[in-house]
Amino acid sequence: MIKLTDPISSLPSRYFTLPEILSTTAQSPGSQTSTFADLLCKANLTETLDKCESITAFIPSDEAFAAMGSCFNGTDMNSTVSLANLLTKHIVNKAVFLSDMKDNSVLRSRQGSKLRISVRDDGYYVNKARIVRSNIILENGVAHVIDKVRTWRVPLRRLMLTSFVL
Repeated sequence: MIKLTDPISSLPSRYFTLPEILSTTAQSPGSQTSTFADLLCKANLTETLDKCESITAFIPSDEAFAAMGSCFNGTDMNSTVSLANLLTKHIVNKAVFLSDMKDNSVLRSRQGSKLRISVRDDGYYVNKARIVRSNIILENGVAHVIDKVRTWRVPLRRLMLTSFVL
């Protein structure tokens, strides 16, 4: 006869990884999303998003941020408000797993912009960003890593008007 004292706690930890909060998951080794986590902290959003009840985070990879260089299409990287606006374009106020995403469906980001889902032969897309890693379970939702940063679009008319102001 085998005596079991606490069968759950005696299981090796390598079998189970408990979900963690967004900021911890984004900072974890090998995640390739630490730039997003650093910017969340800089924008004072870490605690806010970590405490949300249910979210989906479309996290640009470190490579996506590197491809942007210093050009963030009008986002002042030293302004917490500008950073918060940029980052909340990547967050949805409900958990949306890959299996929930349908072609041409639209989600709303916390910032208010539309996130159009496209399902193609080569994968799932959010606007023009391809989901490169999906269904990363968070303590309070789910994260998907994407290959592009969602940036501001300045309307051409506004750009033309501001270009000629002296």
